[in-house]
Amino acid sequence: MAFRKTRTRIEKEAKVQGWANVPDKTFHKAGITRAAATRLELGTGFKLVWPWDATYDKDRQEFDPAFQEYPLVVGFAETPADVAELLDFSRELSAPVPVVCRSGGHNTAGYSVVTDGIVIDMSLFNHVQIDPARRLATVGPGVTFAKLNAALNTNGLHVPGGECESVCVAGYMQGGGYGFTSREFGMNCDNVVRFTMMTYDSTGAHIAVASATENPRLFWAVRGGTGNNFGVLLDVTYQLYPLTTLWGFGIKWANLAAAPAALLMIQNRFSKVGASAKLGHLPVIMVQEKDTQASLGTYGLFNGTPLRDWPRSRACSQRRVLRSSSIRPTATRSSTRSSCQIRTCRPASRPFHLR
Repeated sequence: MAFRKTRTRIEKEAKVQGWANVPDKTFHKAGITRAAATRLELGTGFKLVWPWDATYDKDRQEFDPAFQEYPLVVGFAETPADVAELLDFSRELSAPVPVVCRSGGHNTAGYSVVTDGIVIDMSLFNHVQIDPARRLATVGPGVTFAKLNAALNTNGLHVPGGECESVCVAGYMQGGGYGFTSREFGMNCDNVVRFTMMTYDSTGAHIAVASATENPRLFWAVRGGTGNNFGVLLDVTYQLYPLTTLWGFGIKWANLAAAPAALLMIQNRFSKVGASAKLGHLPVIMVQEKDTQASLGTYGLFNGTPLRDWPRSRACSQRRVLRSSSIRPTATRSSTRSSCQIRTCRPASRPFHLR
């Protein structure tokens, strides 16, 4: 029976024909034979990027350009079968090669790329499904928090997330995931109720579903602190919380010598005890635009109306702590959507929704 080639198949065949101009030594330098690369390219239906491809230098990059790794191939998987093909390929070579996963590429140690190995890029697994009635969200590992929060905001729901909107779910959750609302709702990984993961052993690839009652050891191991050690995350389901109006603030200590005392004060009075659980914050050593030296900043939000949900006596007491001479901030900064002048105990001029 006659059949028509897909556009993807036609493009891949043309791509391989173009390899005729690539010398054999280029394949050998990359650690692969021409035949093996051709077999994978023509045997798959998803995008592969090799060292001799024009987009290689762009597609191998992490978010942080400080990490310069040179993988054998980058595969932009679209289905679980694509992931399995890349895992199988890593074992079919004469010498097995390392495999890493990348969703947003924000790993602060550069672990989502690897030299002479296979990068499984999961950014196309970016589906979001919200169940408002049960307050659950099932999302793909390549979903950014910009996309997830936009979907959650429509339903007035929330899960603790990162402050950088281009961070993706997979690495954030498997690393723990501390966010502005973690003091109230826990870490991102604390709010996982189930996930689907592709594992691999001597018999090949397997899809496992894990929850508190199904594969509980895998469920415990993956949620925070272990990175991408146990398999390839395919999706994750979160418990959600109602969230409406937030108030944002930012404080800066331009004199870095004040940072130790300021951090100690934040830890003792505004972290585990002292402050309302509705107050979230993230201190950071930073160099902002036009700064000539590093400074300490803390950015955060308050879930609710401060003067209603946080007794004024407590707020004013903690205001005095912030204004003590040894740790007083030299400047206050607004968030992108609102400001909260803590030193005067006054709320922001207008609320904003978490994005």
